[in-house]
Amino acid sequence: MSLGIYGYDSARKVYTYANYNSAGEQETWAGTVEGDTWTWNSESALPGGKWRYIVQVLSPTSHSAKFEISPDGSAWPTVMDGKYTKQ
Repeated sequence: MSLGIYGYDSARKVYTYANYNSAGEQETWAGTVEGDTWTWNSESALPGGKWRYIVQVLSPTSHSAKFEISPDGSAWPTVMDGKYTKQ
């Protein structure tokens, strides 16, 4: 089970997302939006260190998404990508 909370940090001018689950894990993300593209960034104690999730709104019923992980923030190999369509 998990609980996710979205918000906005007006001092940093970023959207925020915090997720808490029943395994005792917590994730925090900071998101920015430019045009139709949302970019979410997080740092984790898990392997990889830095995480980035990029969502591009393609239409009212579809979007693409890409998940990248980087140990140092210089190279961002893609570990997942896809296109999602509302049925």
